[in-house]
Amino acid sequence: MQTSRVGIIGCGSLGRAFCTTVAGMKNADLALCVDRDINTATICAHDFATTADTSWESHSLDALVVTSPIESHAEAALEAIRVGIPTLLDPPIALGVAEARRLVRLAHESKATLHMAFPLRYTPLVALVHRIMPAPVFGHIYVASSGNGLDLERGDSVIPNRALWQAPHHALDLATYLFNDSPAEIIADGGASKNSLLDHPNSLTADLLFDDGRHFALTATTTTPNNELGNVTLDITDGHTRISLWSDWTRGEIRFLNGHQQTLTSPDGITFRHDGDAIIASNDPNTQPLEHMVEALVGTKSENHLSDPADIDAGLRTTLLTQAILSATTSGQRHVL
Repeated sequence: MQTSRVGIIGCGSLGRAFCTTVAGMKNADLALCVDRDINTATICAHDFATTADTSWESHSLDALVVTSPIESHAEAALEAIRVGIPTLLDPPIALGVAEARRLVRLAHESKATLHMAFPLRYTPLVALVHRIMPAPVFGHIYVASSGNGLDLERGDSVIPNRALWQAPHHALDLATYLFNDSPAEIIADGGASKNSLLDHPNSLTADLLFDDGRHFALTATTTTPNNELGNVTLDITDGHTRISLWSDWTRGEIRFLNGHQQTLTSPDGITFRHDGDAIIASNDPNTQPLEHMVEALVGTKSENHLSDPADIDAGLRTTLLTQAILSATTSGQRHVL
C-alpha cells in the first residue's frame, strides 16, 4: 500500500492531535512537524519520531495539515496552492473576508485541493442527524471558546478577536451542512462596545433565516455555559423528530413528536437505548473524525466514511456568514445576504 507523506504545520494541541492521528494511519506517514518556534517543533517531532523544521517548503511532502495560528493560515495556504500540494486547513481561512476571497479565487484558478477541517461533519451523531432529518425546520447551536470581546478597529471590516472570529465558523458550517442551504437573512441582537456585546459580555447571538421559513439560531460565547443552556450543544427538529446532542458530541437524545414513529437502524459507531419516551444515542469512542479528514485529503475513504470533505468554498461561506453576523451585531439591523 502506498503511503502519503504528511506534514503538520502548527504543533499546538490540535496539531499534536493530528500528529497522533497520522502516525497511527496505515496509508499515511507523519513526515514533518513544523512550527515557527523550533523548540516546539523539535519536541513534537521527538515525541512522534519524525523531522522538525520552521518551514516545510524544502521538504518532499504529499499533503499538508495547517493548524497554526489564524494569522498564518493564508500565508501557508497560498504557498501550498503555489506548490500544488493538497492541504487541510483549520478554519477560519483568514482574518478577513478580502483575504479569504483572494485565497479561494487562487485555489480555483490553480485547481488546488484545499479542504477545511470541520470535524463535526465527521462525527457519527451528526451523520445520524443528517440521515434521519434531511429537512430540519429549526435548530439551535451553542458554542464556547476562550478569549475577549470584539475588536472593532480593524480597517477592512468588522473583525473580532481570535476567539469570537474562530468559534462561529464550525457552528455555521454545521448549520449550512444540516440545512443543506445558506441563510437568506441574518438578525443579531443590539450594538456592541469594544469589549462587550449586548448585555452578555463576550458573546454573539444570531438568527439565521432561510428562504423557506426555516430558522437556525446561534449562540457563541467566550464564557462557560449557564444553567439555562445546560449541556445541550445542538438542538434540532423537523417537526416530527427532535434531536439534542450533548457538548461532548458523543451522546444525544432522540424524541419522536406528535405520534410520529420511525425505525432507527444502528449505523457503525452508534448504539441506542430507550429511556422512557426518548432514545439515547451514543458514539463509539473509537470514531476518529480527524482520521476521516486526512483520508479524504490523501484520496482514500474508510469503510466508516461519514461525510464528503468540506471544500474551500465551505470555508469562504462560513467566513462570509461570520462577517454578516458581526455586521448585524454591531449595527443592530437585519443583514440581508
